[in-house]
Amino acid sequence: MKVAFHLRRKPSAEPASAVLLEADRVEPLLALAERLGPRRPIAVYRVQGGFLIVLEPGTEPPPGPTRLRSVSANLFVPVDAELVPALLDDEARGIVRDRGLIFLPGGRVLGFEPDRPLSLASLVTTRRVEGTGWRPFPDRPGRAERVTEIFLEASEDAGGLDPFDRADALGPAEEPGVEPLDESEAARPAVDPDIEPASLAGKAALGAGKGLMGLGDLLGIRALTDLGTRWIERSLGKGADAPPGEAIGRQEGALRELLRQFREGEVERALRHALPLVGDAGRGGVSSGDGKLPEVDPTYSLQSLLGSVRGPSGLWFGSVDLQAELAREYRRAAEEAERRGDDRRAAYIHGRLLHDFATAAQLLTRAGLHRDAAFVYLNRLKDVVAAARSFEAAGEADRALGLYRQHGRFAEAGDLLRRVGDEDAALVEYGRAADALAGDPRHGAISAGDLLRDRARCPDLALTRYAAGWARRPSSDAVACALRMASILGDAGQAGPLVELVGQADALLKRPGSEAQAVEFYNVLVRLADRSGLAEVRDDLRDRALIGLAAKLREQVATTRRPGTLASGYFGRNSAWPADLVVDAIQATRTAVEREADRRSVSKMVLGPMAGGSTRRIAVGGGTVSAACHAPSTGMVFLGFEGGRIGSFHPPSGVVDGLAEEGTTVASLAVDPDGRTLVALLGEGPGPRRLLHLERGRLDADWARQYRTIDGPGDFWLTPVIGDGRTRGVGIWNGEEMVLMGGLGELMPWTRLPMSFLKTDPAAALLVPALDGKPPAIRAVLVHDGPDICQVESMGKMVRRRHLGWRPTLAEGHTLRSAPLAWVQVEPGRFELAGLDREGMIHWSSLRVNDAELIRDAFNDSRGNATYQAATIARPGLVAGVARGRVDWLRCGSQTFADVGSTPLEADSALACFPAPTIDELVVVCRDGTLVCVPCPR
Repeated sequence: MKVAFHLRRKPSAEPASAVLLEADRVEPLLALAERLGPRRPIAVYRVQGGFLIVLEPGTEPPPGPTRLRSVSANLFVPVDAELVPALLDDEARGIVRDRGLIFLPGGRVLGFEPDRPLSLASLVTTRRVEGTGWRPFPDRPGRAERVTEIFLEASEDAGGLDPFDRADALGPAEEPGVEPLDESEAARPAVDPDIEPASLAGKAALGAGKGLMGLGDLLGIRALTDLGTRWIERSLGKGADAPPGEAIGRQEGALRELLRQFREGEVERALRHALPLVGDAGRGGVSSGDGKLPEVDPTYSLQSLLGSVRGPSGLWFGSVDLQAELAREYRRAAEEAERRGDDRRAAYIHGRLLHDFATAAQLLTRAGLHRDAAFVYLNRLKDVVAAARSFEAAGEADRALGLYRQHGRFAEAGDLLRRVGDEDAALVEYGRAADALAGDPRHGAISAGDLLRDRARCPDLALTRYAAGWARRPSSDAVACALRMASILGDAGQAGPLVELVGQADALLKRPGSEAQAVEFYNVLVRLADRSGLAEVRDDLRDRALIGLAAKLREQVATTRRPGTLASGYFGRNSAWPADLVVDAIQATRTAVEREADRRSVSKMVLGPMAGGSTRRIAVGGGTVSAACHAPSTGMVFLGFEGGRIGSFHPPSGVVDGLAEEGTTVASLAVDPDGRTLVALLGEGPGPRRLLHLERGRLDADWARQYRTIDGPGDFWLTPVIGDGRTRGVGIWNGEEMVLMGGLGELMPWTRLPMSFLKTDPAAALLVPALDGKPPAIRAVLVHDGPDICQVESMGKMVRRRHLGWRPTLAEGHTLRSAPLAWVQVEPGRFELAGLDREGMIHWSSLRVNDAELIRDAFNDSRGNATYQAATIARPGLVAGVARGRVDWLRCGSQTFADVGSTPLEADSALACFPAPTIDELVVVCRDGTLVCVPCPR
């Protein structure tokens, strides 16, 4: 007889008699043995993916590994779990007679060989190092008797300017969390960190000096910057005996010596003096007047990774080129540590020196230091979910559960309780998560029901949530709720409630404009009719589906001019309809369309005044457009030009603003839905690019800006920004990997997704927002890989791939640097995508993303009767295509487009188009920066 064992969570934990260390290499095991001190392990066994360490009685295991207790000899479970069904002593001895077993949450069972323990000494090997022959030191080079000239050779891009114009804050000398100033900022005076203004007047002068320097930077007036510098020096009691130039020179020399040590292989020595490159310099940091690098211990510890000193941080000054060279050497040292298997050293470099805490946490996880990784996720990245998962991997399930509950992550709390075997408590948490989602007035019922159906696996509870959404009809999510209700009722064989639901849906779907919803509902209904529990109402359900589709098809015949694949789109998509029925529907539709065409006095409807307004033309100017984007909620359009100008246009008011003049090509633009966070990618060709982050303040004319440098070998582009100014994120493709950035008040790297699975250079990507919107707000990434769409999650893992049949592509001679991708979120996890291929043909797809799969709901073949210059989604289910001399309005069906009409357009060289939803207009962007606003059909 086979028995399925599982774990059930106990109310309290028992003392640990062993620990499970999940690590592929032996270094974490040796480190654990060192932390145990004189009380060595009784035995160590190799298990899949790690090591089992049996401890002496009374030994307190160190934090990090999973703590285990012994049920019987060679049979272990977590300290806060018990095995269900319980075993008698002889039964427990029987199942481990041949090999030892470890039962873990989630159904994992690991085995080990009790008679083959490992010796710690056997894990350490040495190799003989061959010596080299002795040779004397070379002769010392001759020294000059007299020094006749000392000169400083400036770099090529300095242009002979004052050193202050090229100085940037490298980072604190004593604090691992200070970020460099932007390249556009003028150098600040070198100030000793222990000097404070001596009086209230001195503090006022200090504040005024900082204000003058900021104003000088903003307006580009060097005199204001110099005046602010002198006021700051005067407020701190500094005079001509300690000019800023001397401090900068000493610091520049020390940093170049540090760079030399890294390049010549003196890595250990260099790490003892290495300065962090980024961090919290803007909050309390002051300039350091000392030119001596600090000495630190580069040995990894959690305190060294997360700790900070008290008081103001000392800033060092160095050129942007020097910072970039040091960053490369830091990364090279980290990569070398990874190759040696020293993940802790690599984590130290990434976290302390590069401020890349996401990579540091991943390295700590790989090293088996789950508890340390949890603190990094929690304290530095504010990633509650990742922190809780790491605590769970470290055996601290209670702490993980507390984090989930504290931050309102009730669904994750339910998953954790289910993994530890407490099903009743898990259902309580799932219910709390559903209650939180139900508060969304638009799609709360769907989100709550989907969670209970898919995650909690409780269709009865989900049915109640869907019914609440269906009761709010004709809301936008009502039909989606009805579809889910129909599936649950059909699976359960509840014929009476299903027939009642279909009657309610018939009344709703009779309304004009519900064609797409009707096609989806009735085709699902005819498939449900084949369920074994619905035999008594099968014929009735099929007849009602047929009548409903025929009624909507007759409505379409009255407005369309070409039958095309209209009937097959209604009936042919479902194999449940007989082939002869589909053929009859196609023939009847063709005949009806021909009769309707004979009654029309004109063969083509032109949308103009009946669309509700007249065409507007707005000249933004600035040269040739190289990038464009828009904010979906407000309709604001942002343009970037080859000369570096960035401008905005607000369609309701017609206001045009200039936001920046960068002097280099704007390669890509991305904006959040409300138009308050704008990200611009600057520069083209080989080499690093600059990333400009603009944040709109309380006054619409005030934009705060930050700069960052992004490396990579190939084409660069940005994904649309998701979230708002508090929790927003953006993706950057740098030719090799996707870098996800975001945060609170500034853009910081979250994680890097290598995406080695890609078959072609990706043309575009879309970030899928998390359901709760908390940071990090990115749930997944949808990447175009040739004709496919790929769903990518954490660590760059491709979890799903679906064939789309198209990819967004720029036509030959296009001035935009990245391919436009039109998208709209119809409901949580459901998107519509539209774009052009290289030949100028329009494509449209509908996608659904959930935890189980990536589903392509509908797909339109390319529209091959015209070549389009731009395309977008005017509203869900309606695509606008800009051709030469007109705008075509196309309704999206299951397999093809249906013409709604056309609007005349006078525009030259259209590059992109965007909807302005608040005023029902389409904004067409031309190559020279001219915008043409066209009314949308009602």
